[in-house]
Amino acid sequence: MAKEIERKFLLAAGTSIPIPEQFMKVKIKQGYIHVGQSEQSRIRITSWGGQEFSSICVKYTSNLVRDEFEFSVSNNKEAKGLYKKCKWTLEKKRLSFNSHVLPKVHYDVDTFPNGMQWVEVEFKSIKQMKVWEKKIPHWIGQEITGVSKYSNIALAKQNLKF
Repeated sequence: MAKEIERKFLLAAGTSIPIPEQFMKVKIKQGYIHVGQSEQSRIRITSWGGQEFSSICVKYTSNLVRDEFEFSVSNNKEAKGLYKKCKWTLEKKRLSFNSHVLPKVHYDVDTFPNGMQWVEVEFKSIKQMKVWEKKIPHWIGQEITGVSKYSNIALAKQNLKF
């Protein structure tokens, strides 16, 4: 069982993100199979480099440290069929890179069709998160972790598509 430690922030107004030389640009389509009070399951189809990759993910979302189970789906045709069956879907573009200041801190900057943009910061441990808090980059703005209107599910209920 994997653990996820993730916090979410708006980007600071008037700043630009210092993008390192190594980064990935990906397009993501995700559909929610099940949404409960503190758990969710989704199908995700990710495209980059001319290829598509699919996975099913189950998350338990009530704590800062969350249980996350992710499984690759080898048949993209079946993944797309499942995605089409989802009541709530979402598309986003992601810029993904590792911190050049703190090893093992990972940033995902998500941009949505409605113009909303935020950064998700993933940590390997609570200790690492505490160290990061002392060196928060200037381009990180207001924290929105746990704010429901900024959740992927809330945006999926709007069925945002590019």
